[in-house]
Amino acid sequence: AAFLFDLDGTLLNTLDDLTDSVNFALGEMGCPLHTADEVRMMVGNSVIYLIEQALPKGTDKASFDRCLSTFEAHYKTNMRNKTAPYDGVMQMLDELSTAGYKLAVVSNKPDVFTKQLVSELFGQYIEDDKGNITDCLGFYPYYAKQFSKLRYNDCSVGEFNGMQIVGFKNLLSHSY
Repeated sequence: AAFLFDLDGTLLNTLDDLTDSVNFALGEMGCPLHTADEVRMMVGNSVIYLIEQALPKGTDKASFDRCLSTFEAHYKTNMRNKTAPYDGVMQMLDELSTAGYKLAVVSNKPDVFTKQLVSELFGQYIEDDKGNITDCLGFYPYYAKQFSKLRYNDCSVGEFNGMQIVGFKNLLSHSY
């Protein structure tokens, strides 16, 4: 058996670093900045969606591409400034790992960021270097439980694959 975890807002509180990188990119373009509460309402659907929501309406494609590139470059070197596991996460992962469960992360965060955060923060519990979830777990995740925020996009993948979803409310998510 296995447990699959969403990353942002489930295992890690990443909101402040995401906000800082969004605002850095927006500032470089001379655009209005956003509060953490505003960014909280934009996260969860992909980095592309985050930047689309952060930019002023009507922004052209070239400006969008520049903002996205600036965000990604800044986030790559600043994603661990304030990001940390939520209270109790390390103990939970230790207990599940000790009990023999396979653990994995499923995230819509860009792969390079996900792998770096998982490796640096959870590498002793979660092996995330094989490229896909089936290879990481050693079996198709049909028999896994997915831990995720109670948001459609976080739970729909697990439901589609027939997994039992263990959802919860959290502080990063805006929809419950």
